[in-house]
Amino acid sequence: MKLTWKPCADDVSAEQWNAWLVGQEHYNLFQTHEWGEHRRSAGWTPRRFVALNDSGEVVGVVQCLQRAYSSLASFAWVPGGPAGQVADWAGFLTGELPRLCGARNLYCRLNAVRANAPGDASALQASGFARPSVRVGSRLSMELAVHEDLEKIRSGLSKNWRRNLKRSERHDLRVEQWIDPELDELMALYAEMEELKGLPPQQQRADLENLFSAFGDKVILYRCRAPDGRLVAVRGCGVVGKRAWDLIAAADAAGRKVYASYATFWALVAHCSHLGVRRYDLYGVDPESNPGVYNFKKGTGAAPFEYLGEWEFGTSRWMRSLANLRLRYR
Repeated sequence: MKLTWKPCADDVSAEQWNAWLVGQEHYNLFQTHEWGEHRRSAGWTPRRFVALNDSGEVVGVVQCLQRAYSSLASFAWVPGGPAGQVADWAGFLTGELPRLCGARNLYCRLNAVRANAPGDASALQASGFARPSVRVGSRLSMELAVHEDLEKIRSGLSKNWRRNLKRSERHDLRVEQWIDPELDELMALYAEMEELKGLPPQQQRADLENLFSAFGDKVILYRCRAPDGRLVAVRGCGVVGKRAWDLIAAADAAGRKVYASYATFWALVAHCSHLGVRRYDLYGVDPESNPGVYNFKKGTGAAPFEYLGEWEFGTSRWMRSLANLRLRYR
């Protein structure tokens, strides 16, 4: 079946775009209209395209974010990777995207947060994509099956995870949904965690502010307070259709002592179950560099899988070299 790819009108509504998106296989949070608008606030221009079949039905969608660095060079980022079958969109990106973006020289990178299925890598390579020399994220993740019956989820918890959840219940913690997060308090918690673990900044205030503004109630955030009222842990995810993706996680030293992360994550999963979410992507694990987070996620009973991951193409070799050099020293 021959597909016809067309640019989407700038005024397409979030509801319409997201309906097209969720109708495709392998849809993800980062291809939503809201994510494009969230990144627009950081200087990216969302460009949205739809694929039509012979009957005029939308059977594929691609959202890329473009940033022009000069009249000669542009960078296109496809967050989450397009929805639908790889063979349907890979050739479109390498063959038509530079022209549709009005870029004389274009570098394009995508990070497909779907399971690496047989044949997908070959389809990308046949269309001109290659693995980048500099990788930005992890190719490993875990997915938690979210049941309507919470006891089924609990039965999948590891013995240690279940024990720590019970320990958290002994400390009179107050876990609740955070409807209107106070950014100063949230950023202070992140700062404490970063100092504790020796981490670089994990979140930018402006990014979180724009995220909450763009997504509204599609971002579910839970907070945990100690008996004295101090914020000790947060956990948040983005929800689209029947799927969720981990987005926000932080806990300070006091929170770790009372197992606050366990109580907070469990409350968030219960909320997702109530919403009808059935698949929760824990969004990246690194068992070697970050074994603590890896073991926490593994203990939830989530199943490990490998993303299709990061791929790139460029209209010239110097564009690819320059882009990877910039990412290496970002």
